[in-house]
Amino acid sequence: MRSSARNPRAIGPAAWALALALVFANLGQALAQTLLIYQANPAAGTGLPTLDALSYDALQSLTQSVAGQGTQIAHAVGFAGPTDIEVVPGGYKLRSDPSIVMQVTAEPRQATLLAAALGYAYRQESVLVLDLGAADADQFYVRIAFAGVNLDGALADAFFRHAAAIDPALGGGYTAFGQELVFINLRDEVGRPYGGLDDDAFKAALAKAAASFTGAKARIARTGLVEARLVGNDWQALPDGGTYRTLLPRDALPALDAIEARIGGAVRQAAGQQK
Repeated sequence: MRSSARNPRAIGPAAWALALALVFANLGQALAQTLLIYQANPAAGTGLPTLDALSYDALQSLTQSVAGQGTQIAHAVGFAGPTDIEVVPGGYKLRSDPSIVMQVTAEPRQATLLAAALGYAYRQESVLVLDLGAADADQFYVRIAFAGVNLDGALADAFFRHAAAIDPALGGGYTAFGQELVFINLRDEVGRPYGGLDDDAFKAALAKAAASFTGAKARIARTGLVEARLVGNDWQALPDGGTYRTLLPRDALPALDAIEARIGGAVRQAAGQQK
């Protein structure tokens, strides 16, 4: 089963940006692509040190060093397809960290399994799953483009904080792709936006943020719908990763635990750099 899978490849930023631009430009078509988005910084309650005091550059180095474990995690749960992995700026709950984006071709059930395995091994509060070919996409997204500048972690974070100051609902999170930031108005299981804004208000707040941002010329590049969901675990209540474990094959747990130990070792080493 594993022999048909490729090793992860860090595709170049231009190629990645083109791939994602094509994907987001064609949402609604019968695409089978899925993005899984997560971080190397572990959640509180996992037994690992959180890295909230670590510099962005140090987090970037850590994230790059452990990003390739994603393919081994996919192998551990029997996923045989290609796994393309890229590290990009990302934000969650008013904090910007490097994020890992895994692009796969998977059915929703496979994607949920992969998300649970990634969340378990990387000790994440949640993994964001974007099913790009879903016919019933209902999560509103806004793409913010920047002109004449390189969109790095510092600029992404500056816009993120500025947007959250315009409206706290925009502080939930974002992911960078190429020269754009993607904000999704995520909804809960009964369809209520987590941030409390309807889609029109969400777009209006981001338009105001883009118009008033002084760090670079920003604009709304595109809006649309995507199928997005969070697969997560409350580590404070379930320190063994119980919600994730219920989704995982029991015989995959030893391999996932071994991978988690490698990631955890890198996290502990990085924690020594915190001031």
